[in-house]
Amino acid sequence: MSEQLASLFSLSASELELEIINLQNDIRLKAHQMDKDFWKLLDPEKFKNIQTAALKLSCLFGSTYRCESAFSDMNFIKSKFRTRLTDEHLNDSIRVNLSGYTPQYSALVDAMQCQVSH
Repeated sequence: MSEQLASLFSLSASELELEIINLQNDIRLKAHQMDKDFWKLLDPEKFKNIQTAALKLSCLFGSTYRCESAFSDMNFIKSKFRTRLTDEHLNDSIRVNLSGYTPQYSALVDAMQCQVSH
């Protein structure tokens, strides 16, 4: 397995094998093996290859999730009821949907001037 991992991420197979053995025998790290940020706990000098492979591998899944989420959002926005959407409108709608921005509605309402009837 270490050979496959080493070839996939262009790492030294022998160094990676030694790092795996050291990782399995490290009592301090075993206590934190279920932590969310486990791979960040590794000493960069001692576990250089393992940490590199783990961080590269975790980045792959994060980007796949974002891509699939955007595709799902696009399918929801571009439904059979919204057939007249242009590519520009679809792009703008997806951008707004994927944005983490939340408007301050109360500030917008306070800034509006209501039209007074005569």
